[in-house]
Amino acid sequence: MISNKKKMVVFLGVAIFFVALDRLLKVIALQEIILFSIFKDLFSFEFSPNPYIAFSLPLGGWFLNVLIPFLLIGLLYYLKISWQQKNNVETIAAFSVFLGAISNYFDRLRYGYVIDYFDLEYFTVFNLADVMIVLGVASIIFISFLEERKNKYEVTAPSGS
Repeated sequence: MISNKKKMVVFLGVAIFFVALDRLLKVIALQEIILFSIFKDLFSFEFSPNPYIAFSLPLGGWFLNVLIPFLLIGLLYYLKISWQQKNNVETIAAFSVFLGAISNYFDRLRYGYVIDYFDLEYFTVFNLADVMIVLGVASIIFISFLEERKNKYEVTAPSGS
């Protein structure tokens, strides 16, 4: 049987692989090479600069560049706590969010925008780092919901006083 530490190393390695893949895809996107187009442009790979936050919600500029480091520090603190409490799934989810956010923040600092490359017609343009962030945050919310529900319905034994 595989130990928990080995599982963590594998999952963290996978998260690092996806960040490396995201960086590679961003380099390719900057060359403005269209790698694919599926179902008459329903889903395609093409460069799209995004000066805003996820899903192109209109929040950007200097405020966002100042806010993100504070969010990253808070996320590091959350990562530390989940690691200390041996919450493996939460640690992996938080690490995924952290790596995705770092990748996108690097873009903001270097280019002044985030490099998006997956164009899903009628929805948004996004990148692999965005996927890591969204899935990581969704996992953390889902885990918190399950823990809250477990604690709410947990039966406690009467004290013997």
